[in-house]
Amino acid sequence: MEILVLTTLDWNMSIITPYDFLPYFITKFCNQPPPTTTFSKTMQLIFTTIKEVSIMDHKPSVVAAAATLVSLDQQLTIEAVELKISSIPQHRFLDPKDVFSCYNLIQRLQEENNTRRDNNVLHTPSPSTIDMIESSLITSSAAVTKRRRLSFNDDQSSEGKGLD
Repeated sequence: MEILVLTTLDWNMSIITPYDFLPYFITKFCNQPPPTTTFSKTMQLIFTTIKEVSIMDHKPSVVAAAATLVSLDQQLTIEAVELKISSIPQHRFLDPKDVFSCYNLIQRLQEENNTRRDNNVLHTPSPSTIDMIESSLITSSAAVTKRRRLSFNDDQSSEGKGLD
């Protein structure tokens, strides 16, 4: 029934994540073809951010833009971020101050992560990004398909309720 209502209203209930914006921002922020590691480095920065901070604090597009900027250049000022944001056609949807705030947050988290990793004597390898994506997809699909059916007997549901 829900699907019928959503279809009738032409509503799309898909989830928008920062990963949806990565190809767009990477191509817009790079004046030349991006290095091959840019996409994976940006994904790793987003993973780090998601682990440490509630992703709901920033729009997915802001997180994606900030992570892309950190992966391309870690020395940007607010003016440089504003210039980069204004260079893309849909810049009016992004507030440069939000992007710069998220940019600084991602940089700080990356530095803390690097410090923690350097301080660990026994370094255990972290799971690859593909494993993380697959496990999150498996868990989310399992949560969607798992439904519990409630059943009541007519005798039990009306007992003690004074329904006569």
